[in-house]
Amino acid sequence: MTVTAASSTRGRAASGATVRGQRGVVGCTAPLAAAAGAAIAAEGGNAFDAALAAALAETVLLPPKCGLAGDVVALVVAPGAAPRALVAIGPAPRRLAEHVTAYGLPLTGGARGGVPGAPAGYAARAALARRPLADLVAPAAALARDGFAWSPIDARLAAEADDLLRTWQPDGCCFRPARGPIAVGETVRTPAVADLLEAFAELGAGLWTHERADALVAAVHRAGGVVEADDLTSARAQWSDAAAVDVAGATVWATPLPTHGPSLLGALADALGGHAAGPRTDTLADAVAGAVERRRREHGDPDVGRTADGTSVVAAVDADGTAVVVVHSNSFPRFGAGIVVDALGVVLNNRAGRGFTATPGHPNFPAPGRRPMTTLHAWALGAGLGTGAAGVHRAGGTPGGEQQVGWNAQVLTAALAGERDPGALVDLPLWELHGGGRLVERDASGAAPAGLGAGDELVDAFSSRSAQVVVGWDADRPIGAADRRLGAVAVPW
Repeated sequence: MTVTAASSTRGRAASGATVRGQRGVVGCTAPLAAAAGAAIAAEGGNAFDAALAAALAETVLLPPKCGLAGDVVALVVAPGAAPRALVAIGPAPRRLAEHVTAYGLPLTGGARGGVPGAPAGYAARAALARRPLADLVAPAAALARDGFAWSPIDARLAAEADDLLRTWQPDGCCFRPARGPIAVGETVRTPAVADLLEAFAELGAGLWTHERADALVAAVHRAGGVVEADDLTSARAQWSDAAAVDVAGATVWATPLPTHGPSLLGALADALGGHAAGPRTDTLADAVAGAVERRRREHGDPDVGRTADGTSVVAAVDADGTAVVVVHSNSFPRFGAGIVVDALGVVLNNRAGRGFTATPGHPNFPAPGRRPMTTLHAWALGAGLGTGAAGVHRAGGTPGGEQQVGWNAQVLTAALAGERDPGALVDLPLWELHGGGRLVERDASGAAPAGLGAGDELVDAFSSRSAQVVVGWDADRPIGAADRRLGAVAVPW
């Protein structure tokens, strides 16, 4: 497979996506969420406040992708310290191994349901914020209670998941009423989500107890699942040092196992290792394919095929030298397990089923308390290329299942080759792995780019579902951009 270096002059006006803030920048897929994060930070917050307020707003605005019954991975940069990783993924339910041995592991439904790790992850990051958690929750709760316009992204993902939603909610649910799909622009009010968010503001990581746990467990059991109330108290947010690799004269950090960060670092090392003059882009696709396959072989990750949309990314940076990239998810595909708990307004993640292997004795088999593998990951780039803590220059991430590795690798190879404009960087994922080749986006004129391989297939521009968010510093000034393929924006404060 041959990969040509992507040009930042593709007719997308990439630099127009770049914003600069006096005190900070926050970017994410939902524009209202980015605005909420910037507003919170402008009133005395920092990057952690902005990212958490935006992420909580996304749980309201993007229910196919993320929520309080999902999970969270994050990469954090603090002044004077190397990047740290946060993983908040619920462990295997106590009865899941027995169930899998007897019945296997279907893709969706109650038996795929995972223990929510998101409350523990959000609460752990709230400890780094300046504003009280209730303040960070308030914009999201207001959106849920007062209503928001159903976005084109929500409508598309709900249409793609229509059979899934109707299978598990034949009488309809808040995100797919019995009368039919919600139309783009229709006002959606989810007061149950507002109540849940306000309970989270009070209880933090202890959200899933009492009547909320009872409601979630009842919904899971109706769908044939095995999550119990005591499972819901088992999720933890775990901090660790970020993994790192030195390539092309710089350092790249990424979230460690059980995330896909090591696969990203491995792909970069395979393609770029020892070549300080710049990336060898002709080997990048092979390196990405090899890293993903190696991960699948060593850790038992299932092959999920082409891109899914059960994840969103929020990133924020401030003038104090702090940055955070949050990847939060209901897992694969969109709407996670397909179980919507109307009484709570949440979508049950299927990380347990999506991340574990069904082979007894395998190290990724769902033994009680074991965390599953996840494709989620975030990255940071540094080593003297710019300002910020520990020399960090840029940080970012994207949704996209296993395609995250390839899309992040394309962004990082361009950054390592000298591309500094975040607006150009977020436009650069132009191909994704597909079978024996790649799906390659046409250029702005509709023509095929140079270097098309025999196994490659042309697709329309903007057809990839990358939604990169990249933040960093430019001469000590916060800078960032968000990929407009899914309507993402970056907002300064």
